[in-house]
Amino acid sequence: MTGHGHLPILWLKPNSIDPEPDLLQQVLCQVTEALGNQHHLTPQPIQAQVEELSALLGKQGSDIIYHLAAWLNGLGLKLTVTVATPSQNLTREGNRSAELVID
Repeated sequence: MTGHGHLPILWLKPNSIDPEPDLLQQVLCQVTEALGNQHHLTPQPIQAQVEELSALLGKQGSDIIYHLAAWLNGLGLKLTVTVATPSQNLTREGNRSAELVID
């Protein structure tokens, strides 16, 4: 976790086609498991969330972002997009970063 409650999730490479297509799902599954363990959930609700995520990420279209935000909200997380200032636009070898803000 970085400062101010931000958790860097993924480095996105412009002009790259699916650099690691399963990375987002793997990370979100790990977050789900960690939150489930923290809240002493049994494996069944955790597995249900993971299956819901898998179905969600298998969909096509622009509505996926809204469904992902709702799925994260169900875990007590919030999807946030932040506009970088000109000096922050390029980070780590010209890659742009995406962040999840955890409130």
